[in-house]
Amino acid sequence: MVRLVGLMACLVHLAAGFVMPGRLGFCSSRRSVQGKCLQIRMGRWDSPTWRWGYSQGDAHDLAFQLRTKLFDENSRMDWLRNLVNGQSVEWEDVKVVLGLLWQRANREAWQGSDYYNDILNRMVAAHYEGSQESDKVLMADMEEGLHRISAYQDMDVLMEILGQADGDFTSHDFDRRLVALRVFMGFDFVKSGI
Repeated sequence: MVRLVGLMACLVHLAAGFVMPGRLGFCSSRRSVQGKCLQIRMGRWDSPTWRWGYSQGDAHDLAFQLRTKLFDENSRMDWLRNLVNGQSVEWEDVKVVLGLLWQRANREAWQGSDYYNDILNRMVAAHYEGSQESDKVLMADMEEGLHRISAYQDMDVLMEILGQADGDFTSHDFDRRLVALRVFMGFDFVKSGI
């Protein structure tokens, strides 16, 4: 009965235009139905409710969740391990964390931040949305900038993370996660945060 009530509440919100169609899952969120927390994943970069850079919107809400989750070095290191293993780290969340990192790097004028800020602007314009080909363009753009941020490369940490990887090393998903890992390491994500 509780599941039916929860589903009905989601449908009511959807019909009323409060949320965009998306995935449903259980975890922390503001929406609660009889003690169960529903997280409603709304549109991403190409959605009118996303509103990257504003104090309200889906991007702001997800950024808050991710900043809370990645509050210290240990949590960021664990998150990177899960990123490479494809466990509990969604690719769309990776893009948001990259965006937050690039935003901070640009604000603080880190080496290479201007190049990655251009990628962030293309992400905001939904340039990388909609297909695996779009993902490949994002990967290529991120890889192209690696030489701009290579001043910091903690190879010991990188090898530790890769040594624990147990995913499908031939998949597109692993390739994009590996490129993201190299960018995170290049910007010293574990120590600097977002």
